Amino acid sequence: MLRVKKGGLKAIAEEPEQILAPSPSPSLMEEVPKLETVQENWQMLLAKALVSMPPEVLSKVVGCIPKELLIEVIKARENDPVVKLALVLLNAQRQA
Repeated sequence: MLRVKKGGLKAIAEEPEQILAPSPSPSLMEEVPKLETVQENWQMLLAKALVSMPPEVLSKVVGCIPKELLIEVIKARENDPVVKLALVLLNAQRQA
């Protein structure tokens, strides 16, 4: 036989959603990146993935990626001085 303390069932009946509703864990909420951050970083993630490849694989993969997409990845970092310097050096090398 199940024994319930006096007022026990009444307390459960009055606030059922408080018992059933999961409380969000603060640590889980901090770990989930914001949508804007994910959308802004796809260019950087693609660039990191490409440069981590061996050179022979990289040249084959880059040859398969649409040029417009690669330009968009570079433009996403156009304020980066290292990217600007690399583009200047590449242009100078092509013209020589």
